[in-house]
Amino acid sequence: MNKFEKFVLLLVFGVISLVTCKSIINANEEETVTLIFISEKTEGLYPELEALGIPNEKDYPKGVQIHHIEVPSDEVYSFNGWYYLDNNNQEQLLKKYDIFNDDTTFYAKWVVTPRFVNYELNGGVMSDNPSVIYGNEEYLLNDAQKENHQFMGWYLESDFSGERVTIIPKRSKSLTLYAKFELNQYQVKFLDYDDEVLKTETVTHGKTAKAPTEPDNKEGYHFKEWDLSFSDVTCDLIVKAVYEINTYTVVFKDYDGKTLKTATIDWNNDAISPAEPIRTGYTFNGWDSEYQNVKSDLIITALYKINQYTITFNTSGGSEIAPIKEDYATTIIAPQDPTRRGYNFTGWDQNLPTTMPAEDIIVVALWEVIEYQINYILYEPPVNDPISFTPLDVTYTIESEKITLGVPENRTSATFGGWYDNLDFKGTAITTISQGSNGNKTYYAKWNARNHTVDFEVKGGTPELPALTVEHSTTITNLPSVSKEGFTFIGWFLESEYLNLFTVNMPVNEDLTLYAKFVSNSNEELTLKGLINKALLKSYQGEITFLDNDLICYYQDVEEANNINNDLTIFINALFNDEDSLLKEIKYQNTNYNNSNDLLLALNTLTIIEQSLSFTLKDNNDYTFNLNYEIAIKKHKIEFLVDDSVFDEKITYKGNKIIKPNNPFKEGFSFLGWYLDEKLFDFNTSISADLTLIAKFQEEEVADTITIAEAKEKEDGAEVVVKGVITGVSDTDIYLEDETAAIVIRGANFTTYHVGDLIKVSGRLDNFHNVKQINSSLKDIDLLSSNQPIPKAITINNLNEIDISMQAKTVALEELTVSEILNGNNFMKFQDATGEEITLRMEWSLTTALNVLELNQSVKFIKAYVKWFGDKAELTILSSDDIEVIDNG
Repeated sequence: MNKFEKFVLLLVFGVISLVTCKSIINANEEETVTLIFISEKTEGLYPELEALGIPNEKDYPKGVQIHHIEVPSDEVYSFNGWYYLDNNNQEQLLKKYDIFNDDTTFYAKWVVTPRFVNYELNGGVMSDNPSVIYGNEEYLLNDAQKENHQFMGWYLESDFSGERVTIIPKRSKSLTLYAKFELNQYQVKFLDYDDEVLKTETVTHGKTAKAPTEPDNKEGYHFKEWDLSFSDVTCDLIVKAVYEINTYTVVFKDYDGKTLKTATIDWNNDAISPAEPIRTGYTFNGWDSEYQNVKSDLIITALYKINQYTITFNTSGGSEIAPIKEDYATTIIAPQDPTRRGYNFTGWDQNLPTTMPAEDIIVVALWEVIEYQINYILYEPPVNDPISFTPLDVTYTIESEKITLGVPENRTSATFGGWYDNLDFKGTAITTISQGSNGNKTYYAKWNARNHTVDFEVKGGTPELPALTVEHSTTITNLPSVSKEGFTFIGWFLESEYLNLFTVNMPVNEDLTLYAKFVSNSNEELTLKGLINKALLKSYQGEITFLDNDLICYYQDVEEANNINNDLTIFINALFNDEDSLLKEIKYQNTNYNNSNDLLLALNTLTIIEQSLSFTLKDNNDYTFNLNYEIAIKKHKIEFLVDDSVFDEKITYKGNKIIKPNNPFKEGFSFLGWYLDEKLFDFNTSISADLTLIAKFQEEEVADTITIAEAKEKEDGAEVVVKGVITGVSDTDIYLEDETAAIVIRGANFTTYHVGDLIKVSGRLDNFHNVKQINSSLKDIDLLSSNQPIPKAITINNLNEIDISMQAKTVALEELTVSEILNGNNFMKFQDATGEEITLRMEWSLTTALNVLELNQSVKFIKAYVKWFGDKAELTILSSDDIEVIDNG
């Protein structure tokens, strides 16, 4: 039973049929009551009574009795009685003959007549539509359903003609309703990402919607797909565009194109860079473009800033070398080797790089202390009374502690007067070599000749003679004579016993007292014996010439002359000359013979290689003496020939060695050496014969020799070959000049060359503090000739006359004043009359010699060399003789 059927029997509302009163009993005609007739309690739901012919209300006499109220029938409703409320407000059914004394409202109650509805569903299904209806109700029809179809409505006709039925109205009869279906039509709506409608389309069930053109409306995104499928559409769809964020490839590359990182980055997002790359010699300096808010493919390249590194030169006490600060991998030009007084530079503690490395480095100079020779010249020239002297120190270094020079013993003929560094014995005697000194030292012994006093004992003679002062080892050329009455003056004797006669040829080597000897005039005669001529010198086969013609023996008297057992004094003055011996005067004096086998004689001569001199007593009666003398010495001549012409000639003694002369120069040829019999001569060979040495040459390959001026115009680092004359030389510098300019040759151990040497130099052009110089070495220098004319120093009056074109040339300046002394260094500053100032750099060896200079002292430079440091001229000197102090007094 549907919900409408539930109301059939109890339906409250209805349509009341016509009400009539056929009989009213005992009516009180004076009082009335009003009877109201309504259809149920609510108007308009059931049939209206007026429509059925029953008035809504009517007055009746009080106490009316209602026998019958006729209600017409209705095709929809059936009348079910009248009802009213009694005095107790209880509902009562109106019964026949009920009497009413009060106004009363009567309610007509109805029973609805059911009707039936037949539904033709056409394959569909339905729910909740009534199959039984009641005329008192209006029924809203629910849609039928059919899968995949749209319900188009209910129709009364099977062909769906007529209007669509949406409700079953009240008072409807039984009916058949036909369900109309059409395949579903769906609305497919295409929306953009922001819900903007791109397209709306109606699509039949099972069909496919046609999408709009793929949208491209979202910055940084690209259309990917639709969020729903719209093929085989079975319902309304809202299809929304799905965007996918754009992705971009960001490639980070190193300077060499190597990929460091590849990243895929969403639009407008930031890429994350890789770790900062490392590049030797460079500092990472960021990337070449931004990679934030990425909106396209990017190639990001690393940027670098080249690093600068410093090579620091720790010269360990040597000359300062400015550090080299350059970019990484820059070509490094090695600086000049440092110099250090008293040391030879042996290199650096590590190899200098050819290009700047990727780190700061400190190179430390390595030094080898120089061992200097101390030469002691005891005699110059040789003397007759040499002494033995063995110095304690013959070498020293700059590090040696203070050396006190040894003092030789006094000679017989002279007293030691001190050591000097010059043969003129100028300056102050040198007693020590202070610590920190350098250079080979040659000291010459100064000897102060002894003076001797010669007293005369006249032994009663006259006159009395004053004492003579005689220099040691000199003779008294004019011996005075004395007289004594009755006596003959024989001579002066060394002893009061008159044993040894003193003659004018005898040197005075000590204080003497000479005794006058007189012979009484009463003696018969004085015999002078012992005359020996050269014929008696049998063992010597050479020629002998006696200057005094004989060997003289003096005796006090005849008895003494016949007694040869006594001491004997011999005087010889002879000249030896033969082919095997050196022509030489030999003097033998004051030699005492004591009956020994050999009588050794004092020798005063030049150097003799081998000698033996003796007198042997053969027969005490005939005074025959043999002289045995061996001498192995001879002069030899050595000639040096260049192209058959005599280049040099040397004379030396047999057994000596010769010093190699300067190399000869031959244009276009290299000197190979001196040859003897086609063999290179060894200059360590002892000479035993006359020699002729021949110079050999080899033709040179043509070298690109250029002038010094042309060389200075070359680029730094260029290899050049120049020729010139040496104007100055130190251990590390050669000052070279030709007819065009001058230049400094920088290297080491250059002291083998001398001022005036003509040399050819190969080397690398360098720029040292804004001045050109040539770096070279001994092996790249050829000596072409020696003793060449030296360019004259340029005389200048004021320092401002010096310009850079004069670099390495010699200048002479007068009237400079010492303006600053830099103690502990090899620098001084000088000022000219105009106030211009210049720095003097000197060799370390000169610092001691120039310590005598004082502030404001006037000097003049005899010869100074122009140098340049940065943008300032400087001077240097190589010898203390190059500067002269002017007496300010």
